[in-house]
Order: sequence, then C-alpha cells, then structure tokens
Amino acid sequence: MAYLRKALDKQKTFLINQLIEAGAVDHTDHNIYKKTITELEQEYKLIHKHKENSSV
Repeated sequence: MAYLRKALDKQKTFLINQLIEAGAVDHTDHNIYKKTITELEQEYKLIHKHKENSSV
C-alpha cells in the first residue's frame, strides 16, 4: 500500500510543479497542495489545451 501512496504523491507533485511552471498558480498558494489529483489533472489539461490553441 505504501507503494501506491508514493506513486500518488509523485503524480501530485508533478502536476503541481507543472502548474507552477506554466504560471497557472503561484508557489505560495497553499490551496494548490490541498487539491485532489483529479482537480490538479483538470487544471493541467486546461493549461495544455490553452497552450495548444494559442500556438495554432
């Protein structure tokens, strides 16, 4: 079970870092760390969709 928790934490960290690097959130916004992986994935997808549309 610890393996699953580690994998989820790693995925969550990745998503948070991607959102910070994209400028979607500020690293001082502590609410981002309280979001679920599903919420983070939705924001991540919106950012990528927006990037794809703006590069066309």
